[in-house]
Amino acid sequence: FQCKVNGTRPLEVFWFKLNGDELTNNEKYEIYHDDEFYYLKIYNTVQKDNGMYLCVISNDIDQNVHSFYLQLRGIMRFS
Repeated sequence: FQCKVNGTRPLEVFWFKLNGDELTNNEKYEIYHDDEFYYLKIYNTVQKDNGMYLCVISNDIDQNVHSFYLQLRGIMRFS
């Protein structure tokens, strides 16, 4: 997922799965950014990864929330 971010700095950006868990960098998730985009990569997806994901952007003035939905359709097998 990618979320374009602009606004009055400093900005804080957080990623959540809708069940309330804040996502952090680990073997499952990679969170990074460049000048104006923040990214969430999900590795080794399984059915329980389906669902709503949130990108929360905030500063001292306001907060914005963008939502994304992940729907896995099938299993890919590699040999």
